Amino acid sequence: MSANIRKSWFFHIGFQAVCMLIAVTLMEIGVLSSFAMGLIYLTFIVIQGLKALKEDLLFTPVTPAFVFEICFALYGMRLVKSYTELTFVSMIVIVICMFLWKYISLSSLGVKKQKTIQNKELRVISQGSFLIIVSICFAVSAIAICFEWYKAGGIPAFRNDSETFRFKTSYSGIVHIFSILNKIVALVIGIYLMDKKISLKKDFIFIIEYSAAMFFMYCTAFRGELILAPCVMFIYYAIRHKISLKVYIIAGILAMLVVGAWPIIRMYRMYGAHYFVGQKNISTYPRLFFLTPAYQTFTNNFEVLNLDLSIFPKIHPFGFGDYSILPQIPFVDLGKSLGSVQNEVLDNGFYANLTATYLASWYADFGYIGCFLATLLYCGVTNFAYKKCLSTNSRWAYVWYGYTFYTALWIFYSSTFDFVYICYSLVIYVVFRVKIKN
Repeated sequence: MSANIRKSWFFHIGFQAVCMLIAVTLMEIGVLSSFAMGLIYLTFIVIQGLKALKEDLLFTPVTPAFVFEICFALYGMRLVKSYTELTFVSMIVIVICMFLWKYISLSSLGVKKQKTIQNKELRVISQGSFLIIVSICFAVSAIAICFEWYKAGGIPAFRNDSETFRFKTSYSGIVHIFSILNKIVALVIGIYLMDKKISLKKDFIFIIEYSAAMFFMYCTAFRGELILAPCVMFIYYAIRHKISLKVYIIAGILAMLVVGAWPIIRMYRMYGAHYFVGQKNISTYPRLFFLTPAYQTFTNNFEVLNLDLSIFPKIHPFGFGDYSILPQIPFVDLGKSLGSVQNEVLDNGFYANLTATYLASWYADFGYIGCFLATLLYCGVTNFAYKKCLSTNSRWAYVWYGYTFYTALWIFYSSTFDFVYICYSLVIYVVFRVKIKN
């Protein structure tokens, strides 16, 4: 990134931050409506997104902030009747956090590529050895996931109550980490096949295992598990090759359909046509009720965040690590579940943990200071992975950044940089530090 382009970006994000602080203030004093504030915010992000696309910055660490801000702007428009307004201070904090994320990310875009790592620095293994390693991982994951389904009493995707049943299949932390390892198996095979000329004869087993791994992920009834491998593969390809605008548009539409339409299918299976009647009743614009499920997918997490902002520390004291740090220490049962606290406050008998963006657990522990700490931590990890990608120009770094970038895209949903992320990052590092001799 040239100095002039960087200055242009700093001006854009600074101007946006100032305008949004003013807009939020005007909304607080009643001059602007919540819908107008959200529309203004959305306009800024669309303009910046087009600028990022034009300057080939779409797959840089800046983008997760764009996604978060789009969801926040849509939430502000309150297209669901029950949505409430975030407090003035909360909105200010979110605007500043997103400014920090973009400022830090744009500051790190000047790292120059170095020479590609030489093969002598990598461990060389045969395709047969690689197949054995992948097959072992696939088998372990398949056994673990079948064991979970056996203990739970069924396969989530093939049950009418899949929306609730899928949360009951996790047997234990360690077993579940192995059970969903197949999404990484699919990723490893997918990247391997992308980087070579595919031969149906030589790669038949790889293709079968990739298909089987994806099928297992579909059976979990979690869209996040299913789309991880294809999404990271697309990101990996996009940052190493030029992709046309048409492909971006098609990929974006497909991603929106999977993320937005998937809940509609699950809920329709559970409640039938009554589900759509309910969506029409809660929609601010009833004629657009068919968009409400997708809208809630991207915005309901802010409504839950609003709940957390109101109960900590008024009803529950700050945790000082109980919600954001201690639960990430594996297999020792430390810390508390933020989801259980939320459900206790609502007293609604909800069957799963409520999600509330990446800010929730850190706010529940450290207040607004925790929001800034989480932003610096997650943005720092994403930018570190990006710098590794540029400085080493090696396959493992590209795949790890693709995985990290995908993880960062979901910060609008929950705190995705967790122990599972650490485990699978190590798997990616180990597997892709080898050169496969065909």
